[in-house]
Amino acid sequence: MSAPPSTGPLPIGAFVGQTQRSPADGAYAVLSSTPGSGRSLVAEGGSGITVANIVAMIYAGTPESAEVAAQAYRDALDGLRGQTPMGTAMCLATDNVTGPGFVPFAPDTGEAYCFTVSADFVLVQP
Repeated sequence: MSAPPSTGPLPIGAFVGQTQRSPADGAYAVLSSTPGSGRSLVAEGGSGITVANIVAMIYAGTPESAEVAAQAYRDALDGLRGQTPMGTAMCLATDNVTGPGFVPFAPDTGEAYCFTVSADFVLVQP
């Protein structure tokens, strides 16, 4: 699953569990949810409102471009308010946004440079 290419901070797109190699065309993100994601926001349950913690691993060919893309992604998360469609759910807000944080790789592995950004997404199912 991927998002269509764009000219924004993630021109290659965003992928779920699918790392690309050698991002010569720009930055991209690999998204994953952390264990415990999807917990109900209210004690009674049944409200359809859940919180999912999503980690974005932002990759690019240089440390500078990876960091710029990760910061742009974080800025977009900080600005999310209201009802934003996300798949079958609506995102009401984000919270606990952290990053960007550099992810070091072993030298000479051929991996792209990576920064992480994580956030709690408050979601409601229709």
